[in-house]
Amino acid sequence: MKKILNIISIPLLLVLSFTLLFALTACTNGSENKTITIYFPDLSLEKNTFITKDIEVSSNDKTELLDSVKEALLKGPDNRNEEYKNPYNDIVKIAYTVLENKLLIVNFDGDYYGLKLSEKIAIRTGIAKSYSNFTFVESVRFLQKGTPIIDEYGKKLNDVKIDDIITDIDDDYNLSNIANYNLYFGTADGKLLYKEERALEVQSSSYLAKELAQE
Repeated sequence: MKKILNIISIPLLLVLSFTLLFALTACTNGSENKTITIYFPDLSLEKNTFITKDIEVSSNDKTELLDSVKEALLKGPDNRNEEYKNPYNDIVKIAYTVLENKLLIVNFDGDYYGLKLSEKIAIRTGIAKSYSNFTFVESVRFLQKGTPIIDEYGKKLNDVKIDDIITDIDDDYNLSNIANYNLYFGTADGKLLYKEERALEVQSSSYLAKELAQE
């Protein structure tokens, strides 16, 4: 009888082991367990810099992962001075985020259009960078109160592609690639020139001539 029980217990133990292994694999399959760095631009400084905060995320659900980042963005950084304003909550006010395939839609409900160009870019960059470690987010689209944002030239703002985000952002990053340029245009009768100042974002000095010509 003892020998029969031993024979039965071996395959039973194997079955239980494989069942446990399968259950553990199923629980971890597709999960995103990682540390995410959240980027907060400090708009109070002459040169926009980013304050960072690391959060731990662990979930199988994409909505929960996205919500955890949004909550961290709205909460603000841990290390900040008394005068600091969290732009994601105090200024542009992130109302909601929606994922459509691999496009993340971020809707603002605050005063986005009241910001300077450099501040707008810093806010968009910080948000996109904060979501960039999720493999299921490939681009970000920004809305203002449910409608597409219009840029400084009257055009619909392009989606931010995650692969195009500057990857070396740190606490000392500043938007030095944004500057004001004076452009001169001829009047309708061709007799006079008038000056128009425009802020341009130039990724490299080699593209400056091309950007000015396009303007």
